[in-house]
Amino acid sequence: MPLDRGTSIGKPKVFIDYVQYLRAVGAVSEFDENPNVWDMNPSKTVNLSFGTTSQVVFDILEDNNLSDFLNTVNYFAILGHDSNAENFTLNFGQDSSNVNLNVYAPRLALADYSGYHIFNIKKSVSDNSRYKVKNTSPCNIGCYSIGRIFTFPNAPDLSVDFKLTHDGIKRKRTIGGSDITDINHYQTPDWVGRRPWTASDDYDTNYKYTGYNGRRSWKVKFSYLDHTNTMPIDTNESFLLDGYLPDNAISLNVMPDKLNIVSHFLTLTMNGNLKFIFQPNEDEDQFSLCLLDKNSTTIKQVAHKTYEVSFTFVETY
Repeated sequence: MPLDRGTSIGKPKVFIDYVQYLRAVGAVSEFDENPNVWDMNPSKTVNLSFGTTSQVVFDILEDNNLSDFLNTVNYFAILGHDSNAENFTLNFGQDSSNVNLNVYAPRLALADYSGYHIFNIKKSVSDNSRYKVKNTSPCNIGCYSIGRIFTFPNAPDLSVDFKLTHDGIKRKRTIGGSDITDINHYQTPDWVGRRPWTASDDYDTNYKYTGYNGRRSWKVKFSYLDHTNTMPIDTNESFLLDGYLPDNAISLNVMPDKLNIVSHFLTLTMNGNLKFIFQPNEDEDQFSLCLLDKNSTTIKQVAHKTYEVSFTFVETY
């Protein structure tokens, strides 16, 4: 079902980049070609020649469970580009077959436009030692992102604060009573010559002067969350992956049926200190590159195995 236009707050999603997290914990062994494309910094343009393969290699021999963790990816994104979706291929490990990329955003009517793309993917190969992205035509991009989508269990409470901040603009009053405004920055930097999260089939249609400005933030509270949606199974072997084996089990270590806030959002973003893509409403074509505003999160138990938690998602450049 295609996404709608809109700016409402509904049931949110976050797109958590695995490469950032695994590089932070030391699980990335090497980058081959253009390491900057994995930095989650789409405002820094990278020029790619025809047939460039950008890959990241993981140290799966150091932790046997890492391969299972890497197998849980379900999205791939190109944030900022002047090409189109058909000119990029994704592979895993030594497998030469291309992963099927299903466009999630922008809206399907804009799927072949330049700007940005987010794809749903389904991984079905056993070799997880590396991620490889190849462009089949010369282009400029901002960055790649690959990881897992975390959907919050429900929409936040009705009381939501949306804030627009111009923190790059300073104003002071002189002794004579006049006001002086100093503008250092007023909007997010462009992605490959166009405004972030915009798409078009014409490079000159870049919304450079007609896009939004300021820094967006969303303060939300989730109430009456149940235990399985909030807390991990345990903080031992099953913290990220469910290591429980029934008697007739054949496969080992799969992601739990229910993802939880502590293991699969706060841990993988290091309490929101690693950049992630925030979608305020899962039904609408609105996104932001965000961090959480604090280094700690308090989860309050309000009844037996029932919790509430608040977050402030702040747009980052």
